[in-house]
Amino acid sequence: MDIELKNAIKANNAISAAEKKIRGGKGTLKDSRNLASQVGKEAAKIVERRLKEAYPSGQIPEAEVRRILSPILKDNHAFIAEMTAMVIDEMYREAEIGMKAVRSEYDKNHENEMVTEISRRSFEDGFTW
Repeated sequence: MDIELKNAIKANNAISAAEKKIRGGKGTLKDSRNLASQVGKEAAKIVERRLKEAYPSGQIPEAEVRRILSPILKDNHAFIAEMTAMVIDEMYREAEIGMKAVRSEYDKNHENEMVTEISRRSFEDGFTW
């Protein structure tokens, strides 16, 4: 996982509390959803700062957007998918259903759409994550 993102996750009390709850088998889908939202916000801050540092003029080549954005998106997906699957697995276990959660696959098309959209804009246009 990206070191800066890992540190941001550790420093965020809401994420840490949700992760602890989930890993302890007491997490809910709401906890998973809140965790995903908080992780996304932390990642967005990191990506935006990195893009602004690398390209202060605001016009960013698509390849550079992909280089900065792709690893963080993949890390986010893996972490959030793991946490959500743990919640669902625990729910199935408690309900004695005998199933395992299906972990979602990384959506490369969504990444491509985000990269294209970000590279089309300048910082003056603002980013909506």
